[in-house]
Amino acid sequence: NFNDRHRQVRDEAEQSYLTNAQSQLIKYKNNSAKQHRTYDIGDIVGLKVSDVDRTNTSSTILPCKIVDKYSKNAEFMHIIATQNGIIKEHFDSTAFLDLTNANFASLRSINTDELPTITFIQASQIYTGFKSTET
Repeated sequence: NFNDRHRQVRDEAEQSYLTNAQSQLIKYKNNSAKQHRTYDIGDIVGLKVSDVDRTNTSSTILPCKIVDKYSKNAEFMHIIATQNGIIKEHFDSTAFLDLTNANFASLRSINTDELPTITFIQASQIYTGFKSTET
């Protein structure tokens, strides 16, 4: 009977769809859990330098050291420093690339007490050697 066959095909398609959706959800949850890793003060992390502040097309990662963190709206916000200053903007952990296993000895040992406060854009420009037309 045509209706029985049609119903069987529909049931199989629905089952296949649900299985696929379930596996996508599991992948998504695993990836979000990875992104939401906890960073501690002193950890080395990377921030992606935005396209606006790059003169070349290669992706640049700005290495930073976490110098403080605090809780805001049930999310940890991190205060970070580069070699050149403490970045004015604060970031949650999803913004970071994990560089905790990288060396960056000079960044690890830097005394942040004497660093000026700079913006993320300034830090990016100093790091990439970008020259603004306004300077």
